[in-house]
Amino acid sequence: MVRHPARLVIPIAIVFATVLVSPASAARLLSSSPVDGAQLSELEEVFLDFDRIIVDDDTNRITVVQDDRRIELTNFTFPAPETVQAPVTEMLLSGGHTLEWSILTADGERNEGTLEFTINDPGQRLAGGIIAAFFIAVVTGGMLFAVRSADRRRRPNRN
Repeated sequence: MVRHPARLVIPIAIVFATVLVSPASAARLLSSSPVDGAQLSELEEVFLDFDRIIVDDDTNRITVVQDDRRIELTNFTFPAPETVQAPVTEMLLSGGHTLEWSILTADGERNEGTLEFTINDPGQRLAGGIIAAFFIAVVTGGMLFAVRSADRRRRPNRN
């Protein structure tokens, strides 16, 4: 039994009206440097790549935050219409940092977000390098000793 097709018009119209009236979704961050959760020894520049064109506007902000210290990044460049880049001109202290941004896109939407990254203490890197070098030396020495021992067992002693 076929129902009257007009009964479907109202639900379909409601669905379309909901889609048309709902606000556009915010711009998505496609890639960044640093990435969220990065462990870095230093940070020389920040870049954020979105899925929408960015407006070169005086209200755009990128800030690096650590505890009470806030470093406002300036001198933005736009290597692509969807990408903003800014140099980090101050040395970042070791520890956890938050990158905050507020960017205006060409569709008039303000995109705001954050990501976390860590600057490692250079002393930690040095200690890690020393430990790694020691481990490599021990493994290499052990392998060399094993090869020489095996070689001596295979060859008879000629005196």
